[in-house]
Amino acid sequence: ERTGLPLYRTNRRRLRNWGALAILALIISSTINRNYVWRSDIDLWRDALNQSPESPRSQINLALALHGRGEMEEAVQGYQRAMGLALKRNDSRSRENLVNAQSNMSVLLASNGNTEFAERALRGALQIDPNFGPAAINLSHLLIVQQRYAEAITVIDDALIAKNFGPGFGAIDKLYYNKGIAMALSGDCLNANLNFNQAASLGMTPMRCE
Repeated sequence: ERTGLPLYRTNRRRLRNWGALAILALIISSTINRNYVWRSDIDLWRDALNQSPESPRSQINLALALHGRGEMEEAVQGYQRAMGLALKRNDSRSRENLVNAQSNMSVLLASNGNTEFAERALRGALQIDPNFGPAAINLSHLLIVQQRYAEAITVIDDALIAKNFGPGFGAIDKLYYNKGIAMALSGDCLNANLNFNQAASLGMTPMRCE
């Protein structure tokens, strides 16, 4: 039986603590959702790289598998190698691989406290491909955690204008959700709830600010 929506009142300390936890969970899941093979065996992707050592996609998949196993230092190195491989090529697939690796790497950097480098990676990804939904989601998360709410809302609004995030990736619901969080944490419950309602209509868990 449904007991009603979760309520998050504008008690700043409580709401900020809740927001940081929610954002941390989403920043990881949003990137993993973009990559379908993060649970694949590490040896499989190492073998794939032995056969095709210049493949950015195989390197990303290996880094993501390492990421999923908690081997963070190796994962960062793997994403960096993937970016280097992608930069050697000049085609749309390589650009996609590049922004994918940058966005994924930002998750690790942020979780290790390297927020400045994480932000650089995300802004760099969005410069290459302004329509890359995961980077917009992750950047807005990062800015919200730093209490830079207006900047987060600007990033989200720019992404919502594009509304082109590629097949198979539901980014729009998460962007509305993040916008709701930013507005709730800045004390604007009215507009926060408008965005939470929009996110819920697209499949996100219903939330409410009061």
